[in-house]
Amino acid sequence: MKMQRDFLEQFMKPQCVGPPTHLPEAAAGLPLEAAEVLLLQPGPGPARPWRGRTAAVACLAATQRLFARLLPGKIAEGACDEICQLPSERAQLGILQFMELAQRCGLAAEKVCSPVEVLDEMLKSRLSACCVLLESYVGVLEEAGEEVEQDVGFHCLLIVGGDLLGPTYVTFDPWGPAAGEISLWQDHALKSAKPVAYVQLTVPQA
Repeated sequence: MKMQRDFLEQFMKPQCVGPPTHLPEAAAGLPLEAAEVLLLQPGPGPARPWRGRTAAVACLAATQRLFARLLPGKIAEGACDEICQLPSERAQLGILQFMELAQRCGLAAEKVCSPVEVLDEMLKSRLSACCVLLESYVGVLEEAGEEVEQDVGFHCLLIVGGDLLGPTYVTFDPWGPAAGEISLWQDHALKSAKPVAYVQLTVPQA
């Protein structure tokens, strides 16, 4: 956990000098607890301004919130809320449509072959996240103490960290009554939801 705090401090305290501090070889990006704080803690606006929006918009808004909190003063905290005010997009987007939407939201977007590529970028202390476009997502709700599955179909998840051994991903999921939760996804579970594209999201270079 200390190594992961050092990793976060590279963005929270950019005035520090010296070589970058890398995470242990297997761990990359945000741990679960840090992701919950940075993504779900309320800001100046609503706690979950993406509530009621498509999964794609929710993931892009969450990315802007994350980047704004890791780079205070460089990205406006309200950027997340502004994304959620954009005109509605249809729920299912192709890869090119999603990347165009990401760019309109002020993010740099690049297609990658696997989330592991983005975890590798995180290991190099490069601020990034990975949005996964899924074809066959199945949501789980709890009703009367029992878990009930619901076929959702097209959906988006946002990977903000993980463990290269496995691999396992720290994931923001905008689906469900809470309109956002952080959980761990195993690689086999991600693949069972039939990912159709992985998109690396970063801060555009000046």
